[in-house]
Order: sequence, then C-alpha cells, then structure tokens
Amino acid sequence: MIKKITVIVAIMMFGMVSAASAVVMTFDEFSISSAGGYVNINNYQGFNFSNGGALNTNGLPSDNGYLTGCVSPHNVLFNPWGNDLRISSTTDFTFDSGYFSSAHLASQTVSVTGYNDSVESFNTHFEVTKGTSELMTFNWVDVDRVLIHSDSHGHLAMDNFSFNEEGVPAAPVPEPATCLLLGCGLVGMATINRKRLLNN
Repeated sequence: MIKKITVIVAIMMFGMVSAASAVVMTFDEFSISSAGGYVNINNYQGFNFSNGGALNTNGLPSDNGYLTGCVSPHNVLFNPWGNDLRISSTTDFTFDSGYFSSAHLASQTVSVTGYNDSVESFNTHFEVTKGTSELMTFNWVDVDRVLIHSDSHGHLAMDNFSFNEEGVPAAPVPEPATCLLLGCGLVGMATINRKRLLNN
C-alpha cells in the first residue's frame, strides 16, 4: 500500500513540475563586451526577431533608461532606431508578460499587437517612462507574431519576456517544499490507515 502511495505521489509531483513550460527571455546569453554595445538578434530561444537588439547595460550611468529597463543583469532588449520590433514563431504561443521602459525619452506610448495568421487578435496601449520598468501582463493565447511599436519612434528597453509554447497559458510553478509537504502528508495518511487496518 505504501509503495502504491509513494508511486502516486511521485507521479503527481512530476506532473506538477512538468506543467510549467514558460520560456523567460532574459537576453543575457549574448556576450557583449563594451558598455552600451549591442548585437542584433535574429533568432533567440526558438523565436524569430525583426529589428531587435540585445544591449549591454553594465557600466552605464545610473540615470540611463536602458539600465532602468534591465530586470536581469546585464543585457536588455531594445528596438534599434526606434523601429517596430517583431517577435514571431512558426507555431502558436502565449505571450504572457514583459518589462518595459523608455530608453531615452522621459515618457512614450507603446502599442503592442498580437497576430495569428496575419489577423490582429489582441492590441493594447500603455505609457512607459525612463525612470521605471513596468511589468505588463498580456496572457495572449494562440498568437504567432507580436509587434511592439513606440508612438514616438523612440528606443524602448525591454526585459524578461515570458512566453509559452502552443498557446498554453502559464502554469504556476509549485515550490519544491510544497510538493514535499504534500508527499509527506499523503505517505503519513497511508501509514495511519495501514496501522488501523492491521489493528482491526
């Protein structure tokens, strides 16, 4: 009986952990030696980028908008020349969230549009400033392309984009301690049940 419970707990814990399939793009894998230096991004973590660059914020002045937009050191995504940034995939995905900041301008309006087969599915507008990095939550399911546009044609500093494959909404990732506690509780209940059965 205890073996059966142990197997069930192991299967449950594996299933809970494997349900979390979010891809978080930190852009930190790119090796950029100089402060403020950047590389163009064409393909990253299975997604295609058009007019996207990874910029090294290490060593930039503290009032720099790129540095403000950097959530995970040291690289940040930006849109060179203030042009529209396009992120696409050959399969549908969910665009969960991302951090946005204005790189040069004090503030600017950003338009983000999600498409599926060239048909607009989602659209939102929001204001970003140079002094803060805002987490924007989208949860746009079944898109194959995201377009990010600055109404002022200014540079945006973006980081930690979260995507899920095949249009699956982000699943909360269980903490290991929670899984362990659940497993111990079930094994304890099975042990008590077994002792009761043996005493009767």
